[in-house]
Amino acid sequence: MNNYVINTGFREISQEEEWSYVELARRSTGGDAYSIKIEENYSYVSCGYGGFRIFDIRNLSAPIQIAHIPQTANGYAHQFILHDNIAFIGNGYGGIWIINCANPEKPSIIAEYDHDYSWDIQLNGNLAYAGNGHIIPQASITITNISEITNPIHYSTISTDDDIVDIQRLDERLYAASSTEGLLVYDITNKTDPLYLGKYVDPMHPDIYLVSFEVVGDYAFAVYYKYGLKILNISDAINITLVTEITNKNTDYFSIHVKNEIAYISDINDGILLVNVSNIINPKEIIQYTYENCGTNDIYEKDKILFIADRNLGFLIFNTTQKIETTSTTLTTLSSSDFLSTTTTTAPLPNMWVLLLFGIYWMIIRRKLKRGCN
Repeated sequence: MNNYVINTGFREISQEEEWSYVELARRSTGGDAYSIKIEENYSYVSCGYGGFRIFDIRNLSAPIQIAHIPQTANGYAHQFILHDNIAFIGNGYGGIWIINCANPEKPSIIAEYDHDYSWDIQLNGNLAYAGNGHIIPQASITITNISEITNPIHYSTISTDDDIVDIQRLDERLYAASSTEGLLVYDITNKTDPLYLGKYVDPMHPDIYLVSFEVVGDYAFAVYYKYGLKILNISDAINITLVTEITNKNTDYFSIHVKNEIAYISDINDGILLVNVSNIINPKEIIQYTYENCGTNDIYEKDKILFIADRNLGFLIFNTTQKIETTSTTLTTLSSSDFLSTTTTTAPLPNMWVLLLFGIYWMIIRRKLKRGCN
């Protein structure tokens, strides 16, 4: 039996949790709402053929679209990152789409770098790493020099065996989801010449499709289409091991984000899945929430508000209410902060004044009864 050292910085949540969902708003995006980010008072949504849209969300019940950049001829806006008020978008056959969002009401296109079919982008200084693929010859990670942001220049290409549909940079590591080839890991100490370290492929199910992952500390939380969730120990990139998994072949998982010990998983057909991952070895499903005609592509959580990119419905906002079932006098509660808080439950004390008045009233009645008997 493997002995795992749990070192995530998470705290374990022991109480049962109940969540309820109230839809606050929905807005059409004119195309497949694919990925979503929130910064300050604005929501940024990549919308496939519908381009790129920005919403003012100061009123959560009535978000207002304040900007829309239509899609280019060959583009399909997939995943993106926001860096220094600039959006870097994996834009399908449109390559890398770079948009200036310094003024959210008047975003402008900086560059359209057409090279490969791009799914996702990560930055490392003046370099952009793009995950590519859609037709086999283009399965790759490309490195592009963006020091002159209006004129990106291709630097090099790392060929991969399958599409790179999701990538993440963490310090000197670059992680890539390579569809049926699993999770790839590169050392990018040398930014322009990444060193391949290793990968994880399920030895029993080599054909399952890795669609999304998120790295937190020594662990990668990976979701597989029509398979489920895997938690991987990546502390040794050359020898990645499986910690545990939750399997369900009826799922249509599409993306995952981990925040405050909870994994937020989008399911194209079944909506929103929340999983408590405070105990890495024993993750527990909290709730599956399905809404009518859902096509959940991406979830962004902020202060118990869920912002949804939905391929069928567009941009949605849900308010979640968490109720804690108290089972002891003092317990740890889950909050959106990184600190522990406690809730102490005590039985209400009897009202002494009520008891005193009741006693006096009873004495008066006894005296009246006694006089009546005499």
